[in-house]
Amino acid sequence: MLLASGVLLVLVAGLFLGLVGALQDQRGSARLAEHSQRVLVAAGELERLLVDMQTSVRGFAITGQPRFLEPARRAQRVVPARSAELARLVSDNPAQERRATGIAAGIRRYETGWMEPQIARARRDLAAARAAVATGRGEDAIGALRERFARFVTAERRLGALRSRAAGDDATRSLWFGVAGLVGSALLILLFALYLIRGVVMPVRRVAGAAQRLAAGDMAARVPDQGAGETARLGRAFNAMAVSLQGAQADLIERNADLARALEDLSRQSARVDTFYRFAELLAGERDDLDRLTRRGLEAIVRHAGAGGGVLVIEELGLAVAAGDAPAPGAFRLDLPLDHLGRTPGRLELHRSGGSPFSDDEREAAAHLAGQIEVALTDAASFRSARRQAAITRAVLDAVPDVIMLVDDEGRMLFRNRPAGALLRQVSAGEEPVSVYALVDGFAEHTTDPRGFAAAVDALRRDPELASRDEFSLAQGGRAFQRYAAPVRDGDGEVIGRIFVIRDVTAEREAERMKDEFVALASHELRTPLTSIIGYLDVVLEGELGELGEEQEQFLRVAARNADRLLALVGDLIVMGQSDAGRLSIQLRPLDVGELARDRTAAAGPTAQTREVALAVDAGVPAPILGDASRLGQVVDNLVSNALKFTPAGGRVDVRVAVDGDQVVLEVADTGVGIPFAEQPRLFERFYRTPGAQARSVPGTGLGLSISKAIVEAHGGSIDVESGVGRGSVFRARLPRDVAAYGASHERSLTAKEA
Repeated sequence: MLLASGVLLVLVAGLFLGLVGALQDQRGSARLAEHSQRVLVAAGELERLLVDMQTSVRGFAITGQPRFLEPARRAQRVVPARSAELARLVSDNPAQERRATGIAAGIRRYETGWMEPQIARARRDLAAARAAVATGRGEDAIGALRERFARFVTAERRLGALRSRAAGDDATRSLWFGVAGLVGSALLILLFALYLIRGVVMPVRRVAGAAQRLAAGDMAARVPDQGAGETARLGRAFNAMAVSLQGAQADLIERNADLARALEDLSRQSARVDTFYRFAELLAGERDDLDRLTRRGLEAIVRHAGAGGGVLVIEELGLAVAAGDAPAPGAFRLDLPLDHLGRTPGRLELHRSGGSPFSDDEREAAAHLAGQIEVALTDAASFRSARRQAAITRAVLDAVPDVIMLVDDEGRMLFRNRPAGALLRQVSAGEEPVSVYALVDGFAEHTTDPRGFAAAVDALRRDPELASRDEFSLAQGGRAFQRYAAPVRDGDGEVIGRIFVIRDVTAEREAERMKDEFVALASHELRTPLTSIIGYLDVVLEGELGELGEEQEQFLRVAARNADRLLALVGDLIVMGQSDAGRLSIQLRPLDVGELARDRTAAAGPTAQTREVALAVDAGVPAPILGDASRLGQVVDNLVSNALKFTPAGGRVDVRVAVDGDQVVLEVADTGVGIPFAEQPRLFERFYRTPGAQARSVPGTGLGLSISKAIVEAHGGSIDVESGVGRGSVFRARLPRDVAAYGASHERSLTAKEA
């Protein structure tokens, strides 16, 4: 097919190219004939201009009127271009080109030799000009030029006739060539169609007919092995396919028989599964009564197995149930142990009078159903135990006085105890919030510090892993609460919700308030007698009442020293009371923190030498602030004293003062035992002493750091600590530089709240 198509393509292309060539020849001949016509027109136009020159000069010579010269002058301007155009048109024909050149030269000679002199003569002497015209000399020149034109036109007409005949011959040849090409192409296409019918169509029709017979069920349909190329391969492939289909049909018949048997087995299995399903529904409906569940399950097994009766024993639960009739002598028996999770918790006994023994399928089904009863009984017992345990847990949580709530990630309530319900009703005015966030927002609307509480809630919303602890109080009634929130995880460590525990600490806070009032009252009441005692002891020690013995003086000095310690403790208690009441008074004066640190550290030098601890001060830069020198000196004393107490012999304590922007930083660093991270949040609580200090019997009242914090905050600053076990500690106080705000010599008394 490819070869025949190629031959046909070459022949048709050759005919088409020949036809195109003939048409091109015809078109060329036609163009040449048309060119001759243009040449004749140009020659005629040039001859007409020559005649215009002749008649114009003659008219002017006879009449003497200048208007007769206008045609001659117009022709004179156009003649050079027309002569050049004629020469260009015949440039492809040398003979004609020479004739055209001779005509142009003759016209120029006529202009210069006759026309211009005649015009000049007529302007000078009209009679002489008329006489010259009468001589006929100008007519002779025109006659010679017209002969030239006649020869040129005759030659061009002859050439045009030849070209016209050539164009006609080319047209006739193109016509015959086109007719021959059309007839030849039709014959070639007809031959190609006959080849396609014989080589392609007929073999394909034979394959199509065989395929129809094969589709109708005639598996013996085959195609004759005829033809060549792809059609022959198509026939052989069809025959192979028919053989394969004939074999597949036999295989399919056999498979259908197997499928019918499988469907029959599946039907039996479906009936068995349906029985198991109904049996499971029966067990699910009786899970609350174990005896009834066991009895009804055994009755179902007896019916399904076609037995006369049976006995089911579950040893773990202490259950033994019988159903049906008692076994008759000679009855067929089926005894099955119930093996669940690798142990034998019971047994199943079935009996049948008459008929055939129990089959393997009946044995397997009975064992499966008995196993379902055992599993259902175990689950029911576990469910009953879990429900009882949940009730106990609920009762315990309801008995706890603290509010306990469990919520999911969206804030929806998963669990709450009875105190939680009471608190919800109190906060939300009897209308239960839809989420714990609504609850805590409700608290925020009722607390004395709603902004701080709302910030804690927002932090909890942003971080589900956050465990937080805070305290708040209700504006109405003044009740105080502590709140603890933390994520709750399942056995796999996934967060399933968040637990909130809210405890009423109103009584504790009231006790603390009464304690603070008592301490403040006792401090003020003790200060006056202590001052009097110290004064009288000073009088006695100075010998105002007579000379003292050595032992008397020793005893009195011990009493005076302890009285001074007691007075200092009372002073600390008074400072703490003033801080709590917002009445801590400070006298603001210009001072240099570096100079203050050097003076106070120098006072602690003897104590450092006694403890064999190196004590150094780094305060080389001026650090001016407005502050209370006495109060800030107390801060330096407390920090240095603590550092010396907890630094072993051979250690080091450094006091550093630096300026950081608009703040002065006071640091006291030691190389002592350090403070565990878990104890650091409570360091600045009053009366708090770390377990390490108590274990080492380090003297102190636990008020020094809390007083230092109160004094620093009264100056508008802050204090913090960095420490680690075995790495020493760094206490850092930051004080604002308010020199520009208050002036160099201004003095002012501020309360702690104002500061």
